Amino acid sequence: MISCPICEFKIIVKYDSDFYVCSNCEYQFNIKNIKDSAIKKYYNGDLGLLVQAALENTGNFKLKPYHKKTLNFLEKQFNKQSFHRICDIGCGTGTFLNATRVYNFTCYGYDLNKEHISIAKKTFGLKNIRVSGDLNGYCKRLSLPRNFFDVITMFEVLEHVRNVNSVVESVYRYLRPGGYFIFSTPNFDRIPIKERWDKPPIHLSRFKEKNIRILINKHNLDIEKITFYNELGYYCDNIIHRLSFSRNVSRALVEDQGNPSKKRFSLFILRYLTRSKKLLCKIVDLPLFSILFLFPKRGHTMLVFAKKK
Repeated sequence: MISCPICEFKIIVKYDSDFYVCSNCEYQFNIKNIKDSAIKKYYNGDLGLLVQAALENTGNFKLKPYHKKTLNFLEKQFNKQSFHRICDIGCGTGTFLNATRVYNFTCYGYDLNKEHISIAKKTFGLKNIRVSGDLNGYCKRLSLPRNFFDVITMFEVLEHVRNVNSVVESVYRYLRPGGYFIFSTPNFDRIPIKERWDKPPIHLSRFKEKNIRILINKHNLDIEKITFYNELGYYCDNIIHRLSFSRNVSRALVEDQGNPSKKRFSLFILRYLTRSKKLLCKIVDLPLFSILFLFPKRGHTMLVFAKKK
């Protein structure tokens, strides 16, 4: 009999061809047996991540909304207590970690994407970042003790992992008492929209506030607050991503990065298309936002602030 990985409830039903859903906490988890190789293939070959790497190789680094909200939170907490060490799970190109240096953090982090780790080291000089698949392995590699970090962050990662309990257990192990675990994940109570990546092997879990609270409390962490929000342009961008033409153009431009004679021109076009698409997305999403503000808990992303007891 299948039990819910989060609340251990026994009544599990099939939600669709990819997910089971718990009848108690409504957590949705993957039906199929996804191999590590499939997950690594996504992180090292996803078109969106490749486009991001190509643009950031030219110095086009931008903080995401969840990065900015977390930095605002840390700034307020910084005056109340002493923070020294931060670890970003799925650190990408290190843009967020670099921004935390204003608070004199010693920065740690890891990611599965080799290209992003290379950019982070080369651009920001982040020394303690590695290619790794989990926090336990990363900390053992660097010989880091339990209760080592003051802050652990994890943005848009939890929905990609196979064992969510293992992730939160390792966070508890390496976070000091009183330290903060801050993470974001898609909210399945969001305004419905079909997303091409919201299925295996990309997304392996679907969360709501209810099961997130159960998961975090289960591992002796206290949730201080959960923020729901919509990023301007998110919904239109999802529609554009589903168009074969859009994906084919982006892939062709990314592949040109390996051709020195085409690289400069392709980067110019890629930057132009990316900026134009973002502007279009914001314009199209504006009328929708006037409605979404009336339903704050229907935001597409949850940003969770939890504290170790």
